[in-house]
Amino acid sequence: SMERLTADIISPELQPLPPTGCIVRTKAAELIHETKFSDVADEAKAASATDEIKAANAADEAKAASATGGTRAVNAADSTIMAESGNGTALLGYFFELIEQYARLLHMARYRSCYTCLRDAPDAVEAVLQELAVRQEYQEIVTDSEKLYQMLSEYGNSHKDTRPLRMYQDNMLSLSKLYSIESKMETALESRVWLKSGGYLIIEPTEALTVIDVNTGKYEARKSNEEAILTVNLEAAREVALQLRLRNLSGIIIVDFINMTHNNSKSQVMNLLKQLVGKDRIKTTIVDMTPLGLVEITRKKTSKPLREQMRQQ
Repeated sequence: SMERLTADIISPELQPLPPTGCIVRTKAAELIHETKFSDVADEAKAASATDEIKAANAADEAKAASATGGTRAVNAADSTIMAESGNGTALLGYFFELIEQYARLLHMARYRSCYTCLRDAPDAVEAVLQELAVRQEYQEIVTDSEKLYQMLSEYGNSHKDTRPLRMYQDNMLSLSKLYSIESKMETALESRVWLKSGGYLIIEPTEALTVIDVNTGKYEARKSNEEAILTVNLEAAREVALQLRLRNLSGIIIVDFINMTHNNSKSQVMNLLKQLVGKDRIKTTIVDMTPLGLVEITRKKTSKPLREQMRQQ
């Protein structure tokens, strides 16, 4: 980030940044093993050899940290959070990218007059790229629009983790025809979604909530009834997690899985569903599964669902 700022003749020394930092939520303490609290207790023991008052204060800090879910431990082991998050390097990279954008904004503001717009809200395409769970979900960005190509080029220059950008040019075959975009959009809005096993989902949006029903359909199992149901439900869980993002569903979503009798089967389905929706950058919460196999999901609304967006076009 510093190298890019220097290359563009933007000196942080001439344009010092206001105090900048990160806020780590208390929930991050769950990433640290409980034994981390012993580090704080060790401070109390070490202090007792030289200063009883300091030992008492350190012990109080350790006790308070344990009572508040590990806030003290988070402060003492922020590097542990970054390491155990599994993506610490990416998190730091994103933080420094924001700092770079902040520096550029302050630098540009020095040469602008009053009431000048310094930064617009993210473009729709940029918002989509930001909402992708992980960059590994796509290999490259392809467009046949020169305006969009220029915008994405600027976006890529300020975001190092974006994939390669390619301009598609073919007068004989348009990009939408090449990838059958129109037909795939129609498929994405159909109420019935087929699973590879032969089962299917029925997705019905209503005014208050969205209902997703899981059916065995044409699935022909050579296993016991419970194993067959589990197979369909596991595949359905994967498809539900995909459809939530593909259709941009939000609010309350009720998934009616096929009834399972064994608690182990229910746990497998719930664990898989939680694991998959956990990758969604939009806050998604799995509430619980009822005895009848109904799972309640809540997903934060950030923009209109796909079906509403298509109606407006």
